[in-house]
Amino acid sequence: MFADRSLPLIVLTLLLSSCATIDEFPVLDDAETNYLVVAGHFIGARYLPYPPECSSGEYICLDAPPMALRFAVDATLYGSRPPIQLVTFTTRPAGKEGLDFGPEHPYLLLLKTDGRHFVTPRYSFKRLGWDVRDRAALPLKTAHRPIRWLPSDVNHLVQEIRFQHSESGIREGLFLDDIKRALSNQSEAQIAAGCTT
Repeated sequence: MFADRSLPLIVLTLLLSSCATIDEFPVLDDAETNYLVVAGHFIGARYLPYPPECSSGEYICLDAPPMALRFAVDATLYGSRPPIQLVTFTTRPAGKEGLDFGPEHPYLLLLKTDGRHFVTPRYSFKRLGWDVRDRAALPLKTAHRPIRWLPSDVNHLVQEIRFQHSESGIREGLFLDDIKRALSNQSEAQIAAGCTT
């Protein structure tokens, strides 16, 4: 699923990274919003200015500033296929701290889009791992409700997976193909119901 990137793709990535950027967090019209679930990796990140409310004295903003994350899409598990590289906006208490970049660090993301901008709702990306047969999979902390924005249908698909580079070697998890199959049975409204910004 995650093919090796060739030199032309790296050159394309570098060219695209120099494109114009957006300097404020986009506001999406919920009536025109679609959801996507994608797998891939982060290429880069930058902070945006804090919203005006943070400097007004009316609010205390404890989080890091909002971020623009450049993401390379390797697979689409739900929704229409987005560009091979996109910029998604999100907030996160720790900001860029703890994020890993590059193809050796894949992630699963939930995206909201109006067709022009992409937003990743807060806490809606998870690190992926590789099993011993090089299949991408989602390691889980608990099998009861793996991730709030994935349908509960995935619960019965949780299995023991022997992950590479795992301390214990075996953890509960979900293969991406199983997640994709479970998502294919969901409506846009069901995906939206599990998503909070």
